[in-house]
Amino acid sequence: MSSFWTNVLQLLRFFLSSITGLIIMITKPVTYLYNKPLKFSYLSLILVITFLLYKTLMQMLGINSAVVI
Repeated sequence: MSSFWTNVLQLLRFFLSSITGLIIMITKPVTYLYNKPLKFSYLSLILVITFLLYKTLMQMLGINSAVVI
């Protein structure tokens, strides 16, 4: 029975290290944008405009999403 719990702990460690690696790989390109403020500001502006357009259209059309963000 102890080998079962050993395997469970190994699987848990593998899962945590996989998720950590995934998060690092996903956020790495974003960290490069901090070194280039002009590109970062353009990307931020585009994201803000897209979000505001989405929220405005949702309110204008009266669409209620089931998921509250």
